Amino acid sequence: MRQPTAIRGPVVAALAMLWIVCVHADEWRVPRAQNVFSVNGQYFVRVIPGTVVNDPAFNGRSHGEFYRRQADRSYRLVADVELQNRVSPAYAIVTDDGYFVTFDEWFQIGMGRVIAFYRPTGALIRAVTIEELYTPDKLIEIPQSTSSRWWRCSVFYTPASGDEETLTVFEHFGGSFALHPETGTFDYRAGTAACPSGSATTF
Repeated sequence: MRQPTAIRGPVVAALAMLWIVCVHADEWRVPRAQNVFSVNGQYFVRVIPGTVVNDPAFNGRSHGEFYRRQADRSYRLVADVELQNRVSPAYAIVTDDGYFVTFDEWFQIGMGRVIAFYRPTGALIRAVTIEELYTPDKLIEIPQSTSSRWWRCSVFYTPASGDEETLTVFEHFGGSFALHPETGTFDYRAGTAACPSGSATTF
């Protein structure tokens, strides 16, 4: 028996909406502690996840334990600080000078504070919001999923080979942000090849 057209239309529309939701849904595992080392091995930061909704094993905000290597090859705890992330950074880099740079919030890439810079002592230099990176007309062009705004893809760090190290974030519109960890500043460089939605580097 054929369904009446009046019923078949809403059914098709509902299935289409369900397909859209499934396509744009996110899959995030429960975050775990991460040890992020500098390339030269002189520094590392242990990232401890904070609160996860409905999971009593996680309590409070995330925090970072900042360590520095000693002459006897052991590591000494320099600082234990609360991070800008409620749950955990989605990704992070430690430079060869011990500066710690975090990217996005676990479960929510591209929302709120998307970059944070910390000194080797654990002191916050600056937290950058997505609105500081993009104008409102650009923000609405960035692809979104159920939980995230996919503003970036890969993050690359190159230790100093001469005068300056480089920390580069490649972003949705094909350009890149050159980050300066010591000052918490950045420069934008336009590009041509947009990165695929949902391809952000994470732990």
